[in-house]
Amino acid sequence: VVGLVSLAGTRASAPTMVISRTAFGVRGNAVPTFVSYLVCVGWEIAIIVTTVLAANTVFARLGWPSGGAVEVVVFVVAVGVVMVAGVFGFRLVTRFQSFVTVVSIAMTIAFIALTIGNVNWTSLGRIDRVSVAGCIGAGVIAAAAFGLSWTNSGADYSRYLPRGSSSRGIVGWTTFAGSLMPSVLVIYGLMLVTSDPSLVGQLDTNPIGALMSLLPTSALILLLFLLALSLAATVAGSMDLYSSGLTLLT
Repeated sequence: VVGLVSLAGTRASAPTMVISRTAFGVRGNAVPTFVSYLVCVGWEIAIIVTTVLAANTVFARLGWPSGGAVEVVVFVVAVGVVMVAGVFGFRLVTRFQSFVTVVSIAMTIAFIALTIGNVNWTSLGRIDRVSVAGCIGAGVIAAAAFGLSWTNSGADYSRYLPRGSSSRGIVGWTTFAGSLMPSVLVIYGLMLVTSDPSLVGQLDTNPIGALMSLLPTSALILLLFLLALSLAATVAGSMDLYSSGLTLLT
């Protein structure tokens, strides 16, 4: 769906919520644009809060100062980094993104290698009951992770592509790139939680922190580095702020 929306950006050379005026009208477009803005801001809040909690967890594990004051400092720094990258916009974000993508993939592979021993292969085949509410919630989160939550911003970056760009390439690469890592992370995350049900309660309050608890202390510095990079240039940070700014202007 995001790939198809991205086609509109290439053809119209405009952000998603400007293009949607053709369907809703200039005044009618205010409603979906407002909802879109709430979605963008909601993700910005979620990623900043998650980053602060995760950083605090790492600090505590390393024996560094942690707690309220540290969380405030990390919050201010995180918001500052995201704002700078988001305000500078397309060129800075995409320049960082190409580097961060490679580093993030490498660190994800390292995380799996360091925690694969926590997977209980026997328990994976013995799931005898499931929660309907849990399945629905997990399905919504997975759909969001696979890009559904980015549909309202799909054209914000593709509008910079030449109008003669391959439609098949735009949809195909968007789908492939947006599905590959979430597939790996969702499946592996389910394997870890199924192997250790005690993680469920921790994931409710501090998702990344819970996963970090599986790592040896020596690897936490790398994870802290990954958090800093991801915050600076990923969809959940500066890209989201950039799109929410376009939506607010619209």
